[in-house]
Amino acid sequence: MGSVAMDKDGNLGVGYSVSNSTTTFPSIRFSGRLATDLLNTLTVTETDLQTGSGSQTHSSGRWGDYSMLGVDPTDGCTFWYTTEYYASGATSAGWRTNIGSFKLGTCGGGATAPNAPSGLGATAISSSQINLQWTDNSSNETGFSIERCTGAGCSTFAQVGTAAAGANTFSDTGLAASTSYTYQVRAVNGSLASNPSNTATAVTQANQQTDTTVWVTALTKSSAAIGKNQWRATATITTGNSTGAKSGVTVRGSWSDGTTGSCVTSTTGSCSINSAKLSTKVASTTFTITSLTSSTLTYDSTKNVAGSIVIDKP
Repeated sequence: MGSVAMDKDGNLGVGYSVSNSTTTFPSIRFSGRLATDLLNTLTVTETDLQTGSGSQTHSSGRWGDYSMLGVDPTDGCTFWYTTEYYASGATSAGWRTNIGSFKLGTCGGGATAPNAPSGLGATAISSSQINLQWTDNSSNETGFSIERCTGAGCSTFAQVGTAAAGANTFSDTGLAASTSYTYQVRAVNGSLASNPSNTATAVTQANQQTDTTVWVTALTKSSAAIGKNQWRATATITTGNSTGAKSGVTVRGSWSDGTTGSCVTSTTGSCSINSAKLSTKVASTTFTITSLTSSTLTYDSTKNVAGSIVIDKP
């Protein structure tokens, strides 16, 4: 529930609850418009009076039944606002009440714009999040306005979030992967805002590709004599997928004489299977892959570079 009041100069203030389903816990903010601003607009930068860090699980759905914004009679300029917020945790009905104050414009002649923040930096920590940090150069701010534009070389900024007075960090989430974002931050004192900070740009990381299949990426052969009358064939199998070689894959196969064998791939993605001893009267033998198994990957035989190989005696 929101509440509205007007100071002695005709500036309109409004206080209200704010939350969303992803990043904003039940909190308290204010906005408004100055007496000289257009009607039906809220031109004052939305600012936190009290940030929340928890959520209500009560099934009644009730919230903010009591909300009041009033002007201090001692100066006619100070707005006092009280309503609910959620301090921490996810509980049935652990809300708290906060009483906060603010002024709009230059009512009473006491409000001054805060100093601009400096040293703004932006760091991409994932494909969807950029963290900001800055130096707070003022002592009279009521909060900070976080402004952003999208794309390389962009220059049109819009507010995307707020931070409480005294804060020097902000996390911008829900961003697109591999995208350039540029930021600036303003300190605000009621309806008064500082000049913007320096700008800072970061590019979100690329989406991490996930490939849950595996296949034979190489199949090679060798043979060696055993004495004068026997020889042995060896098939070397390499497994992998679009992200590289895969270890820990069990390879099974069969030989022309009906014998079978298996091996487990090493960190290089390769392993070898030997045939039984063969007579020198046998000119060649064929090794055929019958399966690849892994605890985390699925065998896709359609992508095999080869499914069998003929190995001649040395």
